Amino acid sequence: MSQPNHPIPEGDDVETGDVSIGYSDTEESAPEVKVKTPLNEQYQALEQQQQQQSGSAAQGTETGIDWIPDLEQYLKLVDKRFQKGLPCPAVIPHEFPAFVGGPACWSAKDIKMADIIHAFSNEQIDEIEKALAHFKGLNISKDALSPDTFPLPSLKSKLEAAAVEVHNGRGISIFRGLNPSKYSFEDGIMIYAGIASYIGEKRGTQDNDGNILVHIKDVGAAVAPDDQRQSPYANNAQPFHNDLGDIIAMCCVDRAETGGVSRVASAAKVYNVLASLRPDLISELASGSWIFDKHENVAASYERPILFYDKSGQRAFFCFSRRQLTGSSVSPRPAEFPALTEAQAEALDAVHFTADDHALEIQLEKGDMQFTNNFALLHAREAFKDGADRQKRHLIRMWLRNDKLAWETPKELEEPWKEIYGTARQPAWHMEPGHGTSHVINRSNSCHG
Repeated sequence: MSQPNHPIPEGDDVETGDVSIGYSDTEESAPEVKVKTPLNEQYQALEQQQQQQSGSAAQGTETGIDWIPDLEQYLKLVDKRFQKGLPCPAVIPHEFPAFVGGPACWSAKDIKMADIIHAFSNEQIDEIEKALAHFKGLNISKDALSPDTFPLPSLKSKLEAAAVEVHNGRGISIFRGLNPSKYSFEDGIMIYAGIASYIGEKRGTQDNDGNILVHIKDVGAAVAPDDQRQSPYANNAQPFHNDLGDIIAMCCVDRAETGGVSRVASAAKVYNVLASLRPDLISELASGSWIFDKHENVAASYERPILFYDKSGQRAFFCFSRRQLTGSSVSPRPAEFPALTEAQAEALDAVHFTADDHALEIQLEKGDMQFTNNFALLHAREAFKDGADRQKRHLIRMWLRNDKLAWETPKELEEPWKEIYGTARQPAWHMEPGHGTSHVINRSNSCHG
């Protein structure tokens, strides 16, 4: 993947870093791009335009934008808007702060992997296996997996500390050391769900079928053609986005032969950069006029912001699926929907490229369990290639919630949260290592990314 060097804004300083450009839906390599203009230079240029062209600002116009962000296209749009001298509010919206702090505000250079990766000891693995035997001996439904039915007396405090770290710390915790080859596929899932119950006791249903588990893997053309498989079931890159739910849990059954690196970025860091340098984009992101595609058979949509602020917790965060906003080759945006405005297109790409500036790269290993705060962090994925017979990337995803530690749910997200964590859907445990054709081509089953 091409990663040209470019300057990164950090307050009033400028550092050097890399930008990772996602693959397109069909191309095997990244497009050739130019060096990105630092955001602080963009902001200064816009202020100069205002001074020179006061009163001549153009109204927002519509523009096309791709699901996979294109740096060259983004720079052209920025330049176009600067040339128009578009107004830039001197301050961010009054309900939003100038800066958010805390341990969830970080850049990759601030993180030591040893601080977020916790290795199970042999004694702890023994305890996990005893908990598995205990649960199986109860002969009860997997829905009953909990700290009470999957007892880990000595490991409990470590897992509870990880839950606090996910909610009130950096927003991520990874556990390493289990060998999935040692267990049957079903036993491995019970171990995963049992451990995860200490991080978040509620398991959400991720689609209308009630799936507790979603198998993130390239199922191949034998299941569905390349132009029909939704992104979780293909090997393409994914731009920065959020899922739904409070905690994203991932269990790595296997990694790809090449590629497939995950990237996570602090939402607070992205917010602070944009609030400092481009407050006009904060206004755009906080607007309730973003049109989300419901991915139903008819052109149905809803409108809400993609940026939120929890005043009581002093937390700024995002929640959006880029694909619902831009469409993609396998999930085209309905023609009935208005195109994104130039301001929206620039704001959406600014979030992506700022996140990429500060993102932490993570290559999960077999047996790893990763827990991330869906509000605190944005995440993305490199394209990947599976091996012919082995090293086939396979992650099992759950959406968890910890009622005691959960961040306040914005009112605009209350309805989907009720669907995910409520009782209207019957929970289903998909115990096969993959999904069928009807699932992997269903847009509403995978409207994230």
